[in-house]
Amino acid sequence: MKKMQHFNGSKGKPLYAAAIAIVAVCMTCLCACEADPDLTTVVAGSPDNVVYINNGLAPVTLPQNTAVFGGITNTPGGTVGTRVTTSFGVRSTKPSENRIRVKLEIDRTAVPEGYTPLPDDIGIIVEDDELTILPGQTQSEDQISVTLDNDLRPLGTGRYAFAIKITRATGGAKVSANLASAPVVLITTYTNIQGATTPPGSTFTKPTGAASWTVTGIATNPQYMLDASTSTGQYASTGANPALPLDVVIDMKEPYTITGFHTRTSSTTYRPTAATIYTRLTEDDEWTPQGNVAWTTSPQYVRFYSPVTTRYVRISITAINSANGIRYTDFVIYR
Repeated sequence: MKKMQHFNGSKGKPLYAAAIAIVAVCMTCLCACEADPDLTTVVAGSPDNVVYINNGLAPVTLPQNTAVFGGITNTPGGTVGTRVTTSFGVRSTKPSENRIRVKLEIDRTAVPEGYTPLPDDIGIIVEDDELTILPGQTQSEDQISVTLDNDLRPLGTGRYAFAIKITRATGGAKVSANLASAPVVLITTYTNIQGATTPPGSTFTKPTGAASWTVTGIATNPQYMLDASTSTGQYASTGANPALPLDVVIDMKEPYTITGFHTRTSSTTYRPTAATIYTRLTEDDEWTPQGNVAWTTSPQYVRFYSPVTTRYVRISITAINSANGIRYTDFVIYR
């Protein structure tokens, strides 16, 4: 019979939530999911039958024996992006003579170097936390699964971890001293950018004050990015082979609440292909990152999940389509 436990921090209170499944183990596109004989030999030198966790080899950027890893993107409207659904069992070094029952638990304090403990207010739901290895077998017939609270927005951007560990085994088996725990890694990002292919609302006619707007980061004829013309023969140019990242900063002289903006280039050839978007309300404020965006065409749209009140827009360009640089003909805000 399946058993389910709910953990909400250290309080042990029940948690019932629609959840982002982080159901433990290997994603075939990222790690090898076959048993690794080198790891097995670590526990095979004992005359005892030893139970252990072996999730294969994680990528070199993740801790050894990582059980779960995945990317989650948080937005002002909720959690989107990768849904990680995978699971794992346990193994024994020898075919069992008896039925072995293996108990697993969550350990929030077991955090690899470079990672942050999962906050207590992020609930963890564990299903099938007691696994069985049948007589004559070396791996369990069932698997553990882990689910996290659906609202992961409090996590912001970061690298978080906890562990699933074996706490006891029956049937004459012993628990491995070095492979009884598997890190669970969650990598999260934040974005306020919803899309880059469609306009973010009704076009906002440039106000009277737009004539005073200024732009920096453009080497030649920056005024052509801000005038009312979209003529492909008159463009603001970064010049060939601009150093990246290149910051193009528009100062609108006063605050506007915008749902997004677009830039336009003289053709798709002379466009940026990737950038990080920042905003700030005053020149004394720190820049607020709104998210990353990639473009394949012109205009280059930026649509926000949540409207932003800002005076400054910074387009930090990280990739371009042509060594000849970028040729801007327009910048339009939406609200």
